[in-house]
Amino acid sequence: MKRTNNAGFTLIESLLVLLTITIFLAVPLISLKHWKEKIKVEMFLNQVERRIQQTHQSAIIEQHGTKISQSADSNFLKFEYYHHDVLYREFLYVEEPLNLRTIKTIEFLPGSGNIKEIEGIKIEDSLNKRNIIYTFQLGSGKVIRRDEKK
Repeated sequence: MKRTNNAGFTLIESLLVLLTITIFLAVPLISLKHWKEKIKVEMFLNQVERRIQQTHQSAIIEQHGTKISQSADSNFLKFEYYHHDVLYREFLYVEEPLNLRTIKTIEFLPGSGNIKEIEGIKIEDSLNKRNIIYTFQLGSGKVIRRDEKK
């Protein structure tokens, strides 16, 4: 009887190697997706803060009343401000996993930048299970961000 020397891997060994490689590739992709969503949420919140500041500063510098309108039905924020005496309207759509939870209009008075009424913006973050609340200080109009866990 002749004996043949078959050098190579068996089917089981090949499948185990393939499974191991798949696991090593899949785990980082799953965690990258979660981090990507978190970064997307934080970028949106930074954009909201920048636009609030821009609207507030426009009321002071341009000497025109400015406002932030909110609509929970359509889930967007509308910023109305002036630049060189031209009225600009910018819309910021609130996308999942965020939801707009207040329906108010925040008006900044011309010259001082003070707000007419004590109002705030409340955004629900279902990804991180928290509420983000933007409130305004009377007198300075400074924006304060507060995160509340659900």
